[in-house]
Amino acid sequence: MAPPIVPPRPPPTPSVVKTRQPFSLCRCIAISLLTLLIIVGIVVLIIWLVLKPHKMVYSIENSSIHDYNLTNNNHLNANFNFTIRAYNPNKRISIYYDNIEVKLFFNSQPISFNNIVEPFYQPRRNVTHLNVSLPTNDVALYGDIARDFKTQRSGGDVEVEEVEDFVHSKGEFF
Repeated sequence: MAPPIVPPRPPPTPSVVKTRQPFSLCRCIAISLLTLLIIVGIVVLIIWLVLKPHKMVYSIENSSIHDYNLTNNNHLNANFNFTIRAYNPNKRISIYYDNIEVKLFFNSQPISFNNIVEPFYQPRRNVTHLNVSLPTNDVALYGDIARDFKTQRSGGDVEVEEVEDFVHSKGEFF
């Protein structure tokens, strides 16, 4: 018996051929930026995991007022002296301070500021003491602030606020 004859297959119909889109500059830039962002994120994460940075700790250890004079027209002349304790708790990070700006407030009124602390280097796990002098020359105290200042000064304790907003430093990693 002869094998059955199979009819020939019809030729395949031409399928829809996908055409490649032309090179898209926007797509290339977007992919490059996304890749760069991911790489930078991974590098920052690795550095943070290796260094495990801690915040610097600042406190005032001693304070005094010298050459105090509050005139009848509520103008203050005085010299405020502070010893600031700066503690670097980091194991692998040393700090180089370019500048420290210290401001002194009494009842939210600025009394004095100083930014002449000389640049210095603070090694890791180190305590550094800074002696800061804040001169006040002919500063007008307004309203109840002068009365409150006189009352606190006569009581022997003057409450002041010390703000460290502008600490400019450079870190060294070991």
